[in-house]
Amino acid sequence: MAFISLLTLFSCTEERKETNLISPKENYRLLTKSSDFLVDKTETPDSLSSLEAFIQLENESVVATKDGIYFLDAENQKLKKYYRLTTEYVSTVNFSTNSNESKLLVNVSSGQSTITLLFQIHLATLEVDWLATHKGRFTATSYSNTTNTIALGTTYKKITEEKVFVRKPKPMIYYATLFTVNAKTGTFLTYFEQGESVAQLLFSENGESIYSVLDWPHVDTFLWNVSDTKTKAGIFGRDNTGFYNAFELDERYFLTISDNGLYKWDRKNPEAYKIVYKGNMNSEDDIIQVDENYIIVSHANGLVNPPTVKYFDKNLAITDAVMLDIPFRQIHFYNGKFSGISSKDEIGFYNVDTKKIEEIITKDALQQQIMRN
Repeated sequence: MAFISLLTLFSCTEERKETNLISPKENYRLLTKSSDFLVDKTETPDSLSSLEAFIQLENESVVATKDGIYFLDAENQKLKKYYRLTTEYVSTVNFSTNSNESKLLVNVSSGQSTITLLFQIHLATLEVDWLATHKGRFTATSYSNTTNTIALGTTYKKITEEKVFVRKPKPMIYYATLFTVNAKTGTFLTYFEQGESVAQLLFSENGESIYSVLDWPHVDTFLWNVSDTKTKAGIFGRDNTGFYNAFELDERYFLTISDNGLYKWDRKNPEAYKIVYKGNMNSEDDIIQVDENYIIVSHANGLVNPPTVKYFDKNLAITDAVMLDIPFRQIHFYNGKFSGISSKDEIGFYNVDTKKIEEIITKDALQQQIMRN
C-alpha cells in the first residue's frame, strides 16, 4: 500500500475560519540599558567565529558572528567598534539600513520561540540608539523611506487553544504578526489586523503602504495602507503559488518572486497580473535595481550551491545569466557591487558591470585586520 503525503497551501482569498487578533505589544520590550545584551569590547575584541552577516557601507564594513558585531573602517579595514553579544545562543543575525544608510538595524534571533534582540546603530557615531527584546523571532523588517517608522513581521502565534469537546468552543486567538515601531526611539506604534506569518516586508517608496509577503502555509501578498490598520488595501495571489519577495516598480505596479517565476501586479486590480519571467526561483532570491534595469540573484538550487545572476532590461526581459563559482548568502548591494558570504566563511564582491567576482576576503584576513587594532 502506498502512502501519499499532501502539502496544503492556503490562499487568504479562500473562505476560512475567523480568528481573533490581539496586540503583540506585550511581547515587545524596549530596554533602558543596551548594556544588558551588548558590551563594548573594542579594546579587547573576540576572535572571529563563523560569519553570520556582512554589509558594506560608505564608511564601514560591518561583520556579525555569533559572538558580536564588528565595525571596520571601509578604507583601511581597521576596527572602529566591537559590540559583544551576551546572549547564550545566537541562531541568526540580519542587517538592514534606512534609505540614506545613516542607521543600521540589527536583528539577532536565538531560535523560533525564544527571545530576539532588535537594536539600531547610529552609523555616524557607532553608538546604540535603542535596544528591544521580543518573544519569538522577527522574520522580516523594513524601514520607511519617508517617516521614522520600521515595520516588523513575525510568525503566527496562537494564544488560546480551541476546545472541540465543549458546547461553546473558545475562539482561536492569535497575536497580530505585523506591527510598527518608531525608528528614532524604538517605541511600539501600532499593529495591523494580520495573523498570518510574514516572510518579507516592504514599505512603498512614498511610505504610505506596506507589502506583506506571507510565509508558509499561506501564499498571498497583502497590501496595507499605513493609515488603515484594519482593512487590507489588496490581496494578491494566484493558483496556490508560494511568493517570497516583493519589489515596487512604481506607485501602481509591483513584482513578486514566486517558486515558478516573476509576477507583475496591478495594485488597483489584483486580477490583472502577468508572469513576466518563468523559471525556478527560491525564497532567498533578491531583486536589485541598477539604473533602469534589474538583477535577480537566483538560488534555484538552494543556498549551498552557487547562485545565478540574472540580468533583466527595463521591460523585464532577461538579457543575460551568469553562474557564480561560489555560494552566496546574506546578499547586500552597494555602489555597483553586491557582497555575500560563502560556505567557506569568505566574503565575496561581485561587480554587476564586469560580471565577475572581483574580490574575496577570507576570515583569516579579516581576523588579522581586527587584531591589529
